[in-house]
Amino acid sequence: MGRMVKRMKNKYQDIIEEYYRPLAEKFGLKLVYLDQWDYRIGNPFLLVGKDFVLRFSTYDFVYIHYYTKEENGKYHWREIDDLIALSCTDRERTQIFRNNDDNLGKSLILHALTLENYWKSLLMGDRNWIAEFNRCPWHHEKDVTLDEEIEMLRPYLK
Repeated sequence: MGRMVKRMKNKYQDIIEEYYRPLAEKFGLKLVYLDQWDYRIGNPFLLVGKDFVLRFSTYDFVYIHYYTKEENGKYHWREIDDLIALSCTDRERTQIFRNNDDNLGKSLILHALTLENYWKSLLMGDRNWIAEFNRCPWHHEKDVTLDEEIEMLRPYLK
């Protein structure tokens, strides 16, 4: 018999609902919580667009991966958390509650505000930003090879 495992609530669900749900609605994206059986999975959730998926997870900081399905049929990801973080300004930082000492929670809020303020085209599915991303010395991207990652993407990127 299989072992019953209780799904854990995403630790940042309140922040996600307050900041990412409206972002998803504004840009016609789908907000998806990924199953989390273990806190080490990093509180993952997705923003799903027509032909891309943004995956957020929290470990030592907030990771953001931008997934696409390429013409060759392979899934591909770009790690864009640095790109988004570099766009953050005092405009976003001043909106964070000073009494919040959860750095990951604050980072999630900053990323949501920064995406909304500076990355509307990305959220609408435009890919012109990728050329600039490719010129950055710290860009990181690769084809997806892990089966569980492919299974995560398959329902959203056809």
